[in-house]
Amino acid sequence: MASLFFKRLSNPSFQRLFLKNTLMVFLAISVPLLASVLTVYFYSHNSLMEETDAANLRSLENTRATVEMILGETEATLLRYATDSDAETLLRTQKERYPNYDYIRHAQELIRIMGVGARSSLDYAITAYSEVSDFTFS
Repeated sequence: MASLFFKRLSNPSFQRLFLKNTLMVFLAISVPLLASVLTVYFYSHNSLMEETDAANLRSLENTRATVEMILGETEATLLRYATDSDAETLLRTQKERYPNYDYIRHAQELIRIMGVGARSSLDYAITAYSEVSDFTFS
C-alpha cells in the first residue's frame, strides 16, 4: 500500500493535486484556528489590562483616603496642642530649681490631656522639647 502511494506520488499530476488538496485542507483548518486564537488572545489581554487598571485605581483611592485621614488627624492633633495654654506655658516658662505649683498643675493637665487623646489619635507619637524650660513632654 505504501509503495502504491509513493508510486502515485511520482506522477506529476498527482503531485499537484495532492499538494493542492493538502494545502487547501491545511489552510482551511489553520487560518480560522489562528484567527480564533489571536482574537481570544487580544480579548484576554485587553480584559487583563482593564482589570489591572481598575485594581490600581482602587488601590490608589484607598491609599489617598488613608493619607488624607492621617494628615487630617495630624493637623487636628497639632492644632489642639498649638492652642493649648498648658503646653504653651510649659514650653515658655523658665526652668526653676523648685517649680511652683502652677507649673506642676500645667504639667499634670497636659499629661492628662495627652493620656485621654492617646487612645484615639497621634498623641502617642508627639514629643515636644523646650530649651527655655528644658522640658520634654511626649
